[in-house]
Amino acid sequence: MEKLAGSHIKEVFEQDYASIAYETGIVIGKIHCAFMTVSDNMTGVNSFHQELMGWISRELSTSSLLTKEEWSGPMEALCSIYPQLPRQQIHRDLHYGNLLFEGTTLTGVLDFDLGKQDARLFDIAYFLAGQLLGYKDLMAIKHKWIRFISRFLSGYESIIILENNEKKALPLMIQCIELLFIAFWQQQENQEAAAETLRIFKFVEHVYSQE
Repeated sequence: MEKLAGSHIKEVFEQDYASIAYETGIVIGKIHCAFMTVSDNMTGVNSFHQELMGWISRELSTSSLLTKEEWSGPMEALCSIYPQLPRQQIHRDLHYGNLLFEGTTLTGVLDFDLGKQDARLFDIAYFLAGQLLGYKDLMAIKHKWIRFISRFLSGYESIIILENNEKKALPLMIQCIELLFIAFWQQQENQEAAAETLRIFKFVEHVYSQE
């Protein structure tokens, strides 16, 4: 880290988050453009769609944290549209902790070990969901997060235009990423982390149910 220029953006909602969101959208759009030149010939690597239908569903079916109706609804809705989502090489762990900036200039992207060919929407949803981590009162940042999403997508679409299916699937993808982490933390027998992730899942569900 000391050999790389730049630093991480922290406490984004305490800053000019709308401008930061727009510039970050541009950055991730450019990262995706660069990834379009990457081909991955690995076989046997499950897509997120396959993970949802496989180990995630199996793990959630034993969970006492939420009912089958709660987790299967968004999962089935996303899986029905997943085959139509554009695929390419993605990072799969995009958050500000893996991005380095000097001002608004990107100076580094870290941790490529999870990357694979999958729906590019996964990176976008993962990044947006990540902005909710660490906040005890999610309702207090609700409008900021909604604004952050809008500005981020505007920046991203100045580089890559999202397809209608991607826009329709975004809320479902965010919810299903949270389901992934509920299942993961349950596997790890970390009920505290699983419960915290469930809180974020329910918040996201609430936000999009109001639209």
